[in-house]
Amino acid sequence: MALLAEAFPDLTAEEWAKRLLASADNSWFSSLGVPVAGSVDFGNGVTHAYSGEWGHGVLDIASALSPIGTVAVLSGDNVVTSNRTSLAESVLLTPAAFGDGLTSALSTTDIAVFDSLNRGFAVQGSDLVTAPRPSMLPKLLSSVQGPAWGVLPSYREVRSALPSASDSTGTISLVNSAAGLFDTAGPTAFNARASVLSIAHDTIAMVSTQQAGPMSITAMGFAGQGAVGQDNGVAGTGINVAWGGEASRVSLGVSYLGEQGSLLGLGQNTTFGLGGGSASGTAHLGIDQMVVPGFEVFGRLEYGVAKQSGATSGLVTSLSDVQFSGFEIGARMNNILGDNDQLGFSIAQPLRIENGTMGLQLPVARTADGTIEHRQSSAELAPNARELDLGIDYKVPLQAGHLKVGLQYRLDAGHIQGASAAGAAVGFRQSF
Repeated sequence: MALLAEAFPDLTAEEWAKRLLASADNSWFSSLGVPVAGSVDFGNGVTHAYSGEWGHGVLDIASALSPIGTVAVLSGDNVVTSNRTSLAESVLLTPAAFGDGLTSALSTTDIAVFDSLNRGFAVQGSDLVTAPRPSMLPKLLSSVQGPAWGVLPSYREVRSALPSASDSTGTISLVNSAAGLFDTAGPTAFNARASVLSIAHDTIAMVSTQQAGPMSITAMGFAGQGAVGQDNGVAGTGINVAWGGEASRVSLGVSYLGEQGSLLGLGQNTTFGLGGGSASGTAHLGIDQMVVPGFEVFGRLEYGVAKQSGATSGLVTSLSDVQFSGFEIGARMNNILGDNDQLGFSIAQPLRIENGTMGLQLPVARTADGTIEHRQSSAELAPNARELDLGIDYKVPLQAGHLKVGLQYRLDAGHIQGASAAGAAVGFRQSF
C-alpha cells in the first residue's frame, strides 16, 4: 500500500486498495482447481474473481502500478461523472488538407488519460491525432482512365471530350462531379486535388451553361457524400463566368459547400466534437493564355473560408473560421510528336489549410477528490509544410482511341515536411 501511496498520491486509500485487489494474480485458480466463490465489480467493466480460501490471489504490485482495464479520454470535470471514450476511439483522423498542423500543435503537451479505475497516465497530445499520407493510386488512375460503362462522367471529363458542349447555350448536364467547373480551356492530369470540390464524393450534379455575348455563364448544384463516411453528407452550389476566345480566356467564380458533421473533410468523434457541420465559401480564378499557336500557359487559384456551425464538445472549446487555398499553374503543348497529341506540365498545390485555430481544454491531472484539472490551449491548424505536385501528362490518338500517360512527383506529400512520393500510370481508351 505504501508503494501505491507514493506512486499515486492523487488517489484515495480506497482507490489504492481497489487497485491491489483488481490486479491481484488469480490466473492459477483454474489450473490448481481452486473453487471460485464469487467476483467483485470494481466499475467501468473491471471485475475480479476471488476464492473463499485464497481471496483475490497473489498481490501483483507491477500490475497495480500499470493501467487496469481500458484507457480512456475523459471529457468532464470529475473522473466519476465524465464521459469516457477509449483512447483508440479518441484518435482524430485529419485529412490531407490539414497536414501535420494539429499533430505538431499537440506534440509539445502531455494529456492525462485514465484507466478503468480512474488513475491518470500521461500521453503525448499528438497520440490523439493521426495524419495519414494520401495514396497516389486513385488520382493516378483517374488521370488516365475514363468513366466506367454506365457511370456518369464528371464535368471535367465532359469538357475534355466535348469542349464545345460545355459552352453551348442552354446546355444542361447531369454529371457525377462538378470538378472542372472552374477550369478554363482544359484540364491537366492532376488538378482535382487543388479544388475544395474534391471533398465531395459519390456526387450527382446538375450543370447549366448559358452564353451571353462573349461570356459563358455556368451554374451548378450538387449533393453527395463527404470524405468521412455515410453520415457525412455534402451539398453545394456555384456559378462561374468565363470570357475570351481561343487565344485568351479568363474565368471567375464563387461556390458554396455545406458539410454535415465535418469541416473541410475533417470528421469528429466524442473526444473532438466539432459541432453540427460547416459552410465554406470559395472564390475561384482561372486564366488561360495562348503564347503561340500550339503552346499555352494556364493558372488556377482557389481561396476560401470555412465556418463551423453548432456547439463544440469533448476537448474542443472553440473553432475559428478556417481559411484554405489551392492552386495550379502549368503549360500545354500540342502536336509535339504527331498530329493531335498533347503534352502538359503542371505544378499544383492541393487543398491546404492556411489559417485557423482550435481551442482545447486538455485534461492534465486529477485530485484526490476526483476533480480533473485542465489546461486551456490553442492549436494552430495550418500545416508546417506545403505540398507541391509536379505533374506531366501526355495524350496521343491511337487508331480509334487514345493513349494517356501520367507522371507525378509529390514534394512534402500530405503537407508534411520531408515526405515525398512518385508514381506513373498509363491508360488506353478505345472508341466503338
